Amino acid sequence: MLAIACVNVAGLLLARGVKREREIALRAAVGAGRMRLVRQMVTESLVLSVAGLAGGMVVSWLLLAAMQTFLVDALARGTDVQMNWTVLVVALAFSAVTSVLASLAPAVRLSGTDPNRALRAAGGGAGTGAGQHRLRSLFVVTQVALSLVLLMVSGLLLRNLQGLLKTNLGFDAKAILTTAIDLSPGNYEGRDPLVTFYRPLVERVAHLPGVQGVGLINMLPVQNWGSNGDVHISGQPPYPPNQEMLAEERLVSADTSM
Repeated sequence: MLAIACVNVAGLLLARGVKREREIALRAAVGAGRMRLVRQMVTESLVLSVAGLAGGMVVSWLLLAAMQTFLVDALARGTDVQMNWTVLVVALAFSAVTSVLASLAPAVRLSGTDPNRALRAAGGGAGTGAGQHRLRSLFVVTQVALSLVLLMVSGLLLRNLQGLLKTNLGFDAKAILTTAIDLSPGNYEGRDPLVTFYRPLVERVAHLPGVQGVGLINMLPVQNWGSNGDVHISGQPPYPPNQEMLAEERLVSADTSM
């Protein structure tokens, strides 16, 4: 997607430079040097790329905040999704390089030609040369090729996701109902919540019609992280001091299947 965006921006900048052929020719006619024209177009393109990147960062931050607010329960570990600064730096580098290369093409071509001839060509129909058509065609072909690659990769990703949805989890999730319980510490100060709340709750739920089993767990698997702890297999020699063997730990109540 980043490559497609860069090619699209390059095409737009090139078209913008072609539309400004008369302006650049006039600047050259009144004494503007070749390097000055090149610096002007490159600077303008860099300003546009920085402004576009800043706008993209703002939109990304807003979308990420909205996702964490409205989809945090739908996405497993959705709160772990954060802005990746490495990706932002790479995007900045790509946008800067694309802007410079796309602005150099018309600037170098026009700054090295005769202003009178450029003015006559611009007045008669800017951007109609064979070179411009070939370059535009190259941009179109590149965009179509990259779009096809992106389409194929997206199709493979959707196919893998469909396969994950059919993965056997070892239990029927459709027959399981979970809910989170957050007790107020003030109401149970000096009291044992296990005896005064959780055990009576499990007994009452277990006797509801259609309920086959009830249990308690401190963190749901798959959806949330568990706490890590060192483990050791009984009968095996101890691990080296520099090697850790960690496993996720969860507190689960005894089996109350009926």
